[in-house]
Amino acid sequence: MPTHLSLLPFRCTSCTHEEVIVTTLASLNKHHLMHQKPLKCCVCDKRFTTYGSRRLHEASKHKCDKRFETSIQYHSHKRQHVKRYQCSYCGIRIAQLRDFEDHENTHTGSRPYECRSCGKKFKTASTYYGHRLIHSGEKKHFCTICNKGFLRLRHVQVHMRTHTGEKSFRCEFCGRQYADKQTYNKHKLTHRPTVGDMLRAKENSATTMNAVQEKLMQLEGRFDTPNGEPVFQSEFTFSTDNFTSS
Repeated sequence: MPTHLSLLPFRCTSCTHEEVIVTTLASLNKHHLMHQKPLKCCVCDKRFTTYGSRRLHEASKHKCDKRFETSIQYHSHKRQHVKRYQCSYCGIRIAQLRDFEDHENTHTGSRPYECRSCGKKFKTASTYYGHRLIHSGEKKHFCTICNKGFLRLRHVQVHMRTHTGEKSFRCEFCGRQYADKQTYNKHKLTHRPTVGDMLRAKENSATTMNAVQEKLMQLEGRFDTPNGEPVFQSEFTFSTDNFTSS
């Protein structure tokens, strides 16, 4: 009497140490890659036939310039590149546990990081520590031209445009250009209609609508005759002879 295992159709003939049986041809082909390309990338799931091809792949796709004195330090560091944590909301894979937890906070809305100075809460550690600089006042980033200090690196990058003259933000309404987004957004508010503008537009709209209605009545030529019956006459042949005086 045939056993359940003997009914399975796909059996690997390359495995010598153990018998491997799979239920689908796709699973068998995937398993065969272990024999054809036995070397797996330390970071991703790609496989290779030689150590050289694997090293070339890791150097080009997962390049990291850090160097270490010992093999233990090197292999310990390599684990940081393995993206072992997968987000249950969007599927993205992340290497570090804290980065993974912070990422999931962006989905759940959780804000576990609370500022001790002002009570403000944050979803990620990076935004929390960036906020803490506001209270400490410590300026770690400096302009290489005038040596002015800033709390954040992006502030230095914006400041550098005052030296280079670069203006990346152009107003779509008037064409004026600005070096930083904050000033650009502030300028755009000048194009926002005021309450007075909106009221005038509403009045003009009502006046325009009345004029259109009068025009349609003229084009329709709908006027009452003395006996109360409507007549239809083109405005181009309009004549007061058709009507009695009131």
